[in-house]
Amino acid sequence: MLGGTPNLAQRGGAAPRTQASTIDLTLDDDDDEPILVETRVMPTSSSSSMPPARANQPSSSRATLSEDNNADWSSFTPVFPKPKPWVCLGLIYPSVLCLYGVPPELRLDDPNDPPPVDPAWSHNAFWGEKGFRPVCIHASLSTAQKSTPMSHFIKAQQRLDMVVSTLQPGHDGVQPTTLNEYGRLTDKFSKILAPFMQSRTVHCVSRAKLVNKLKARVFSQYIETLVFVRTEHVANVSEALVQENILLEIPSEYRATDFPEAPPLHVPEMHRQEIEDVDDSPAALSPQRMNRFRSMIPAVTSREHLQEDSGKSSVEALYKVLQTHEPLTETEPSPLIRTPLFSHQKQALTFLLGRERERQWEELLQPDAPEHLSLWVSDKSHDNHIDVFRNMVSGVRRHSKPLLCRGAILADDMGLGKTLTTISLVASTYKEARDFGSSPLVQDTDDDEPMLIGDSRNRRSAEQARREELRCRSRATLLVCPLTVIANWETQIREHWRVDQQPSLYIYHGSGRVTDPYMLADHDVVLTTYSTLGNEFSHQNTWTAAAGRADDDDLPESKRLRVEAPNTCQRIEWFRIVLDEAHIIKEARTWQAKAVCDLSASRRLCLTGTPIQNRVDDLYALVCFLRLDPFMDRAVWSRFCGDRRYLGLNSRGTGVDIDPESLTRVQTIVKFLTLRRMKTDAKPDGTPLLVLPPKSTRIVTLDFREDELTKYKELHSQFRDEFNEYVSNGTVGQNYATILHEILLLRMMCDHAELVDESMGQQKDSQEVADLSETIRRYGLNVARALTLFRIWASSAMAICSICTYDLSQDDGDPTRVPVVTRCEHIVCSACFQSHMGKPMWRSRGQGTCPCCHTELELATDAVELSPETLRPSMPEEPTLEMIPRQVFHPDDPGTWPSSWSTKIRALISDLLPFSRCNMYSELYDIKAPVLDHRVVTKADNEFNVEVCTCDPLAKRPLPIKSVIFSQWTRMLQRVGHALMHVGIQYRQLDGSMSRGEREAAMSDFRDEPRIEILLISLRAGGFGLNLVSGCRAYLLDPYWNPAVEQQGLDRIHRMGQARPVIMTKFIMHQSIEEKLLVLQELKTELANSVGQPTEDRRQARTKELQLLLS
Repeated sequence: MLGGTPNLAQRGGAAPRTQASTIDLTLDDDDDEPILVETRVMPTSSSSSMPPARANQPSSSRATLSEDNNADWSSFTPVFPKPKPWVCLGLIYPSVLCLYGVPPELRLDDPNDPPPVDPAWSHNAFWGEKGFRPVCIHASLSTAQKSTPMSHFIKAQQRLDMVVSTLQPGHDGVQPTTLNEYGRLTDKFSKILAPFMQSRTVHCVSRAKLVNKLKARVFSQYIETLVFVRTEHVANVSEALVQENILLEIPSEYRATDFPEAPPLHVPEMHRQEIEDVDDSPAALSPQRMNRFRSMIPAVTSREHLQEDSGKSSVEALYKVLQTHEPLTETEPSPLIRTPLFSHQKQALTFLLGRERERQWEELLQPDAPEHLSLWVSDKSHDNHIDVFRNMVSGVRRHSKPLLCRGAILADDMGLGKTLTTISLVASTYKEARDFGSSPLVQDTDDDEPMLIGDSRNRRSAEQARREELRCRSRATLLVCPLTVIANWETQIREHWRVDQQPSLYIYHGSGRVTDPYMLADHDVVLTTYSTLGNEFSHQNTWTAAAGRADDDDLPESKRLRVEAPNTCQRIEWFRIVLDEAHIIKEARTWQAKAVCDLSASRRLCLTGTPIQNRVDDLYALVCFLRLDPFMDRAVWSRFCGDRRYLGLNSRGTGVDIDPESLTRVQTIVKFLTLRRMKTDAKPDGTPLLVLPPKSTRIVTLDFREDELTKYKELHSQFRDEFNEYVSNGTVGQNYATILHEILLLRMMCDHAELVDESMGQQKDSQEVADLSETIRRYGLNVARALTLFRIWASSAMAICSICTYDLSQDDGDPTRVPVVTRCEHIVCSACFQSHMGKPMWRSRGQGTCPCCHTELELATDAVELSPETLRPSMPEEPTLEMIPRQVFHPDDPGTWPSSWSTKIRALISDLLPFSRCNMYSELYDIKAPVLDHRVVTKADNEFNVEVCTCDPLAKRPLPIKSVIFSQWTRMLQRVGHALMHVGIQYRQLDGSMSRGEREAAMSDFRDEPRIEILLISLRAGGFGLNLVSGCRAYLLDPYWNPAVEQQGLDRIHRMGQARPVIMTKFIMHQSIEEKLLVLQELKTELANSVGQPTEDRRQARTKELQLLLS
């Protein structure tokens, strides 16, 4: 049996012979269904005596009838042309949705002892492999169209559900028949396979892996399917699979003689990517050649998440290769830079200038030839001309010249001065940039025919569109960064550049930005944001249509009528593009990543401390932006370096099977592109790479007031009892949101009781019950409940897309990747949800399924998309003098302090008052108060500690001590602000609700005004690209779930440029959940290498965390 529907034709009688017209999957009707028109010729009874054709042989509608033959239709005999031979394209892994799990015949009674191979299938190596059972893909019998007289002549093809059934062996030469229908293919596979299988263009032979009883209950399973196609359809089928991102893989064992006509294994050309010595003809591959081919392809031996423990973290392996690098000479900066550079910054300048240097392929033929150019070497040459280029990582060979990569990744640790290094790079190439800007645009001289991407109706390739839409060249360096750091870049450029030769700088942001590319190009530095580029690029068809999107795809009706965004940056060929915090584009499917990668530039640079975070594919977007040929092609990357989407990086304790060959390739690429140094690194002479002032961390344990303690104990007792009940009933997963909300209330209670009263008061006003999960189950989902759920997840470091692991809590301004919350309490990004639904206007579908658990959803009420406006926090109310209670107040007498101040606010004010009294610019200045400063004290064990000391009153007075206060909740910062105003201490606040101008003003005042002693900042905003070296004291009012977020915020203070010792203070309430959070942080620090583990493991770990916090 070669077809996917065993003996179906025989059971239903002789099927009419059909020849389907060519299938064009790019032409969609209103329902996005492929159109297929079949012409049928009705045979008569006289033709029924002819031997029937084989089921797997497509018949032809073309027939001949002699001109002098006056016989009627009964004498008509069709003449069938000789069919083309079959080939096997390879192996795919279709996903199957099983509402009731898998049937008994696919279940393992004992996972350690799989049953023996059924003798009925032993004749077929694919079906007969131990641990597998044969299944088949076929159209659902319940939805298949019934035959009617009219259908013999013409029939409009409709989408049929493609289902999967187990098989039972036939006897006495009878073909196998279906046994149990147990699931249906997901839309991704059904849409592509259904038309091909119905027209008998493609035949599928499938098998399913036996699973244990626990996994048998999982809704989503997968099967392994061999795809067979006739040679004339190889190109169409393989191209259609590529467009749907379905990868063909080499089966572990393939025996052609097991199938009719012994179809050979043949990998189509577009999947080979010009690999040399692979036969273009559909001939069988020898074992030796198959081994050669497999050596170039990452072997995925199993789709299970849990395999044998490899015992080594791939994260460590990837970053370990960056710890060693070739010695670099030191390059002095340009005279335009007035700030001295450290030794490691001069070495980074050498590295970046070397990576940007213009190279010629002829260098590979010189006597002193480099080892490679952009990882390419000369494979064949003659007469000083290279005939064949070979990529030393993938083995890909090509005759045309590859692209030369003129870019790099600077991945130095936070605080090592990547900003100053980049500014020095701009100054060092100042003259080259001006020469480039004054030169004319160069048309593409490549004679090779560009590959059309996506829709065949678009006659331009994506590269053609990019080149043709350019208007001018610019000498400018385009700096793309988050909105929060634009002010810092502007300040740093002004500060480090010579005053008398300041560069012309323009900020491309806001509604008033220029739209003329010639005006924008006439600058030295242009600053813009990822969100600006992403927003513009998502509102145009010029580039995206050429890249494979139809003119009306992915755009709501309301946006199709709008004028296209100017996309001014896309129309300029920049001298250089720099991505700050480049890991923001790690998800290559976002509009921000697409916009950045489509920009044109001579040189490219990525700045990030974490080029790889969770998955190998995090690196792909950076490779694509840097134009590292051939890996900027997604198919090439997936083949040689990809983690097959389901596999993360780490394998320690998680059992994730990592292909060592793929890991080696990624290491080679990362080593070539990246320069990375850590603060703890040492110079060749053994001295530290960077000497920073010492820092000390102190944990101040506070006791609740009696009224606070009573309320906290009541809440904790109630929440603990509820949690224990959930555990005993096995319903922790069903009440996950409720548990997180209760933990959030306990954490708020440690900060201020009024935070809890406000939170619970909002629920009471909305007639909400305390159990959030029960509320959603009982009354459904609305925007308010979805927003509450999202904020709970965000406060617990869980606001991550369940599909692509995109961090939805980061404020990057990407409107195409906002949270979608489902009634089943899952969260996914809008891009993944739209991809799962298959339509941009997914609400119009009425019904759908959750992409995580496949629960049926009424999309209008059970899925809520949270817009950026909804997520934006409200501006905290500014305290005024009228808001301050009019009562007797003495800073030295805590008894006169307002009773509304919580224990933490009182401790904070007590700690800040002495520093404010000795600040001569403060309202609280006391000439008799001792002058305080930080001092480094050496202990007996030669360790350093930072302490507060009293200065000599006759000595030069030090600069005022400034403090940065972190909290997760803007409402808590608001109360701290009220207290500071009450006391008379001047402050500024920075949070996500502020505009760019307000952020810049707040940062400038804190840095330059001696009377501004305090900066209040939300932990998320403070951990992202800010320079806070003006402060030397940091206060953390509430411990964060993830210690890495805390460290990011604190590193903004203790970094290069900090001239004073730093003291960091954590306020922790005694006998509270905060003490357990500290224990949890220690555990997370120990398990910092466990990124990339499967979702099931993360959920189990989170359940243990909940047990710890509520114990």
